[in-house]
Amino acid sequence: MEAIKETINLSIIAGLPNLDLVFSACRSNREGYLFDVVNCREREISRWSFPIIKVDGALKEICEVIYPDGLPYNYDNPELYYIDHYMTPHVVQYCDREKLFVSFGVAENGFCNAVIDTKTNKVNLISATGGMKLHSSTGDFDSRHNHWYYCAWPTTNTSRDKQRDTPNSIEIWSVEIETLKQECVIRIEDVEGWDDGKEYALPRKVHQLTISPDDRYAIMSPFEYEQEIPFPDVPYELDPQGYERSYRAGIKKETVIIVDLEKKSYWQHLIPTPVPAHLEFDPVESDVFYASAHNISISSAGTKLEGPAQIYKFKIQDNATKILGSYSSQFLYRITQHSVFCFKDLTLIAITSVPNKLVFVNADTMELWRFVELFEAPEIVLSANGELSPDYMMTCYSVNPTLDGRYIVLENATEFIVYDVEEDELLETSLERNIPQGMSGRGHTRTLGQ
Repeated sequence: MEAIKETINLSIIAGLPNLDLVFSACRSNREGYLFDVVNCREREISRWSFPIIKVDGALKEICEVIYPDGLPYNYDNPELYYIDHYMTPHVVQYCDREKLFVSFGVAENGFCNAVIDTKTNKVNLISATGGMKLHSSTGDFDSRHNHWYYCAWPTTNTSRDKQRDTPNSIEIWSVEIETLKQECVIRIEDVEGWDDGKEYALPRKVHQLTISPDDRYAIMSPFEYEQEIPFPDVPYELDPQGYERSYRAGIKKETVIIVDLEKKSYWQHLIPTPVPAHLEFDPVESDVFYASAHNISISSAGTKLEGPAQIYKFKIQDNATKILGSYSSQFLYRITQHSVFCFKDLTLIAITSVPNKLVFVNADTMELWRFVELFEAPEIVLSANGELSPDYMMTCYSVNPTLDGRYIVLENATEFIVYDVEEDELLETSLERNIPQGMSGRGHTRTLGQ
């Protein structure tokens, strides 16, 4: 397969500072994809497009193995569910090695990854060997940017509290960036006694894989968002009481998985707040990472905010992890990734909060450093059953710091906006997204090298 490439010049805008930042972004509709590398240094967007990927046997696997009793979220068309939740792009990652690595998935995970050669525009599909498998929605590069890593697992993996004949398993694969040669680095499997409550069972799927800066550890977040009482398989209006029972029962707690790639061992750490979806390492301390527990659920009615999110600070030590601190507030509602970066002598965590806030946390103290209101909007007030995530054109679902940490570039539904950290102000100038009509932004942006 070959992608079509185009270059879009971003017009020079008076008052826009020089931004030392390159990041990548996904856009799609039900017919095809656009993958952008937004180069703020050169004021241009490099864009690659190609049709939706159709993996042979995927529809059969969905209907006969994964969901033999019917599709979730009131879908009755397997092909649309495949496009909307399995093969909608989640992230595209770039590291200046002339290749883009694409991962897929919304409520599910992709059946493969795509690699775009930015020199030849050729698109290669990569899949873990050993039968039909699902792949994590975000991977990561090693410290030297020689390899890209992702997770894969069999489609027979099931919810961790279900009885099953086959234990859940997860594999970590490395891809040599130059040759695309693949290797299974480690395979982990449910430990003996998991079904008796002696150990945490492995999750059904993995949302994000992140490699430590020293390449010693891989950390994984499951993002299963399972209710203690499952949502009804009917629209909300047909069973509001059933939905309310599910909301009141709450979401099951999940674990973060830590893999020691050197010792070929792993352990799990239970997160006190539901739905830990995104994990980012500290840019200075290679044994410290930050987990964003979103506290959300997903149903046919949409994304439900169950309560404030929490950012946890972890330290890896002696084959174990310790929570060093956390941050939350009554307005911290999260459905996106966070970014950890350095600004002068500070390490900060930049967080977007639905619908209109940009929050900075001091990573050393895990206390609020600064709070920014991006636009005016009513405060979210949760009912006893949570609240649907509100939809505003100006809500930002990405946060990308420049190399020096001076500026933060955020993306909303219409444009890229810029926040000046030093001056504590939102710039009046912005950059166009240049997304064709009918296309939508998907998943998360990723900064060059991440």
